[in-house]
Amino acid sequence: MVHQTSLTRAANNIISQSLQLRKDQNLVIFADPGSLDVANLVAETAQRAGVAATIFFVPYQFQAQFGITESLPLPVEAAIRECDAVLSCLSDRPEYLAYRRRVLRTSWSRRIKMAHAPGITLDILRLADTDYDLIRERCQLLATALVLGRQAEIITTSTTGGQGRVYRLEAEIAGWDFTPGISDGIIGDGAWANLPPGETFIVPPNADGEIARNGSLPGRVLQPGEALVLSCRK
Repeated sequence: MVHQTSLTRAANNIISQSLQLRKDQNLVIFADPGSLDVANLVAETAQRAGVAATIFFVPYQFQAQFGITESLPLPVEAAIRECDAVLSCLSDRPEYLAYRRRVLRTSWSRRIKMAHAPGITLDILRLADTDYDLIRERCQLLATALVLGRQAEIITTSTTGGQGRVYRLEAEIAGWDFTPGISDGIIGDGAWANLPPGETFIVPPNADGEIARNGSLPGRVLQPGEALVLSCRK
């Protein structure tokens, strides 16, 4: 019961806080076999709040066969154009990237607010059962530190080949010239953001050193024990 209550609160936060949907507005949800339970829960929560929710179920095979230059079917594009918000719960696997990216770009081109939650499961959804005010405060505090700072050091490790090694990357922080981005879970009109909420980020103008990636990069998911080391020199 506690677990289900937490999931319901999380779904309600996505409807009322992240997407800020009101009664009689419309939500379009994209789901696949891995996220249908999440989509159903969010849709049911939306309906109880008076928000009309429509789920587009997209099989993995259809996503895998979707070409990078293809457009979404006309009924799908029409639904996006006429709705007030989009929630994408599609898989985060790279072989389905073309379809997921097209959903994002179509929503963006129509200036429809969008919550992007690739690969979301019920366990991940539960992370949205959180204090949005606290997340906003911490994101802003971190952004302030990044604006006032001048240098950041990123330390990563890699165990490729069974041997641990430490990598260091020193990055310049350019203050107001490269202001941080904040993703606190509140999505305004014409914007999109990742869910669950809570992210502050920058794009440093210069960096020097090495950094190990052991999760993923565009188009590829790294396997356990595999790492990619990137070098950057001023």
